[in-house]
Amino acid sequence: MAATFYLIHGWTLKAHTAALATLAALMLTAALAGLSVGVARLSGLGSEEALFLTQFADAGLNVRGLLLASILIGALGVLDDLTINQISAVFELRQANPDLSLRSLYRRAMVIGQVTSRPPSTHWCWRTSGPHFRSFCCSRSSRSRSSLR
Repeated sequence: MAATFYLIHGWTLKAHTAALATLAALMLTAALAGLSVGVARLSGLGSEEALFLTQFADAGLNVRGLLLASILIGALGVLDDLTINQISAVFELRQANPDLSLRSLYRRAMVIGQVTSRPPSTHWCWRTSGPHFRSFCCSRSSRSRSSLR
C-alpha cells in the first residue's frame, strides 16, 4: 500500500499523509472487524468454498482468520482510493486559499469527503427514479438530496 503511494506521488508530504492516514484507518478497521467477527460469532464457514478449503487444506487452516483477512483486503482497496482523494482535496484547498483557518479547512474538507465517499449508486438512483422511489432508495438528508440536483 505505501509503495503505491510513493510510486505514484513520489516522496512528498501528500504521500506520507496518505500512507499514515490509510494505516490508521486500516488499524481501526481491523479492530472493528475483529470485534464484529467475535461478537457475531462468525466462523467463516458460510459458503461451500470454505468447507471445501477445510477438507483439502492443512488441518491448521484458520477460516475465521481468512474471513478477517478478506475484510481487511476489501477495506484496503476502498481506503486507498478515499484517503488519496481526500488528502489531495485538502492540499488543493490549502493551496487555493492559504489563509483558511484550520476549522474552515476542516469543514470544507468534510463536505468534499461526503461527496467522494458517497456510492455511485446513490447518484444513479436519484437521477433515474421518480420522487416516490427516491425516499426509499436514497437514505440521504434533504440537504444532500438538493445538492445532487
